[in-house]
Amino acid sequence: MAMYLTRIPILNRNMQIYGYELKTAITGKTINFDPSIINKLNQINNKKLYINFRDDSIKEDLINNLPRNLLGIEIPEGTGNLQKNVYISRELKKYGFSLMVGEYIFKGDYEFFLELADIVKINNISKYRQNIALLTENRVKSMATGLISESSFNKASGYGFTLFKGDYIKFAARNNNLPASSFIYLNLLQEINKPEPDFEKIENTIKNDISLSYNLFRLINSAYFGLRHEVKSIKQALVLLGLNDYKKWLSLKIMRGLAKNQPDVFIYTSLIRANFAEYLSPYVELEDKKLDLFLVGLFSMLDIFLGRPLPVILSELPIDDEIYEALINQKGVMGDVFKLLICYEKGNWQELEILADKLNLLDKSLVSLYLDAVADANEVIEILG
Repeated sequence: MAMYLTRIPILNRNMQIYGYELKTAITGKTINFDPSIINKLNQINNKKLYINFRDDSIKEDLINNLPRNLLGIEIPEGTGNLQKNVYISRELKKYGFSLMVGEYIFKGDYEFFLELADIVKINNISKYRQNIALLTENRVKSMATGLISESSFNKASGYGFTLFKGDYIKFAARNNNLPASSFIYLNLLQEINKPEPDFEKIENTIKNDISLSYNLFRLINSAYFGLRHEVKSIKQALVLLGLNDYKKWLSLKIMRGLAKNQPDVFIYTSLIRANFAEYLSPYVELEDKKLDLFLVGLFSMLDIFLGRPLPVILSELPIDDEIYEALINQKGVMGDVFKLLICYEKGNWQELEILADKLNLLDKSLVSLYLDAVADANEVIEILG
């Protein structure tokens, strides 16, 4: 039986990551949350993580076993005995946990949750917009969910909502705001993806950019690459890393540079996709193309970073046809892996299972690979800033 979990980002009005909702399932059915999994997630994440407890998993003893400073509890409507839930909610608040409730609190029987709630999550934003002022008066954050377009985000923001969750890719990007160094990054990206890169040209470009050079050496000498000897030159990096990891090393910094003026949620998502795809490579019989799979994930948001259509951007890069077909047409094994990444990211478990079956991944621990991908993405971001 397969188990899956993913983190759905919650953004604030400035498109910064406020926290995450944890979504989990086993063979398509919602399950209870394992505190050990939550603890591991909290070790690799410095944002609030909200979990949804169902009736048989809301137990008093959990308040002594879960981390309080980075954990929030969502109390869904109709979760067990109402009186018991009130008692447990008060105990959770007493022990320092943050509480999230739904729009059901605006119904008569649930109004008492207003004094306990930290966040109220609202899907029908038009119906309950008149209640936002009440939440603000009570210092309760309002979260709009199910947002699928820029217009729906603008509407929710205009109503006074303070937190947002949905298909954030469609409305969070800051277009036409490229960093000044983007031209250098794009030239490097083109050069390193050529069949025969000009390493002298690459080295001279890096040497002439102090910030780029500094951050690259911080990354290469970190535990992420695990080299036994300190790297002090671009040529030495090529010798010690080999061509594929050399390309990976440069690509990471280039993408971070291109994403500098965008909300962090995009670079985090790109890195998690890249790592996850790479870690899947031996299980889909593409270990010899793990760099290509890494680049499929990493390049999947180039259109967001550059404000241009992805097919146009990729056509200007000397990348392998399989990478292009995977990203644009979702064709081939790489295309199936890319579709699986997106399904996993959004928690579309039924479609994920179909793809996992097709790729012979049903008996693999995707949860473990995903958590490793998140941990390594966090490490890279911490190093590169």
